[in-house]
Amino acid sequence: MSRLYRLTLFSLAFVGLGFISYSCHRDIIALPSTDQSIAPSNAPSFGDSTESVTTEPLEDILINELPDDDYFHQQMRFWVDNFDYVPSTIPQFFQCQIQRNQITPPQWADLMQKTNWLKTHHDYKFDLADTYLLLHSELNQLAQPRDEIIDQIAHHLAPIPHTYRPASYPGAADDYCEDFVGRSDLFSYTDLRRIKLILSALTRPTTVNLLRQLLLEDMEDRASEVGGLCFLDNQEVRFQTYAPGLRGADNMYVESHQMLRDASLCISRWHCHADREKSFRLAGPGLDDLKFAKYYGTSLVIITYINARMMNIDFCTIQGEVVDLGNY
Repeated sequence: MSRLYRLTLFSLAFVGLGFISYSCHRDIIALPSTDQSIAPSNAPSFGDSTESVTTEPLEDILINELPDDDYFHQQMRFWVDNFDYVPSTIPQFFQCQIQRNQITPPQWADLMQKTNWLKTHHDYKFDLADTYLLLHSELNQLAQPRDEIIDQIAHHLAPIPHTYRPASYPGAADDYCEDFVGRSDLFSYTDLRRIKLILSALTRPTTVNLLRQLLLEDMEDRASEVGGLCFLDNQEVRFQTYAPGLRGADNMYVESHQMLRDASLCISRWHCHADREKSFRLAGPGLDDLKFAKYYGTSLVIITYINARMMNIDFCTIQGEVVDLGNY
């Protein structure tokens, strides 16, 4: 067994063998699906714990005891061998399962070709969250130079007014910069393409009016936030709403099982921050949003109510880098 493969299995030992739900004070909660068709009957049995386990015995089990045809081994070997990708959390492993079930052989070939092309031309490192974007991009679109995309985004953002979320206190975990200029090197090539696509969507009155309407719906709904996923229709971002999987708190959005499955192949997640009293103080991802993005391996679009005539849009990467996309 190769050293890389051993390290892959070892890394999974630190997150345990269990799909979990991650509870957030302000944000989305992704609930694991109970659909048994997602994994075969010989898939490992998963529990609730996220606690670290004794690594050496578990590594021995993973590497030495499980048969070569074990489902867990097959899943890991596929992603390591084809994409040099290692899921680092249980939700990411869950997404690996869903993508394996939903993507066709021709699509896998297309994805591998584009991934290898990007590695050569943009020093790209594959991420599971990029699968949908790459499958819906043509090679000529991926050939656009990184510097050219950066210039286009900077030019687009320059004349737009912005609203920055105030930190809890100077130096706090939520004391982050939201400027794009001077920080473009922090964003991957695929994140730059996401930002460009979202900014393009925000130039369309139909999109802006839809998001304003969603904020009003969120304002009236005291039992849940409003949220959903971003998809592409002919290279135009579409914000699709998903009914919450659980209701009961105004400052929380609980993902349904259907949204959790669909989130494995989308551009980004999104949800609203709509509070007349707090207003601009919620303009952007909170600390729990940042934690959620990292743990679930997802980018986020935050739509914030500023006043009756204005909303603010922010984009947050998996790594917690935030860009204020402006007021609309």
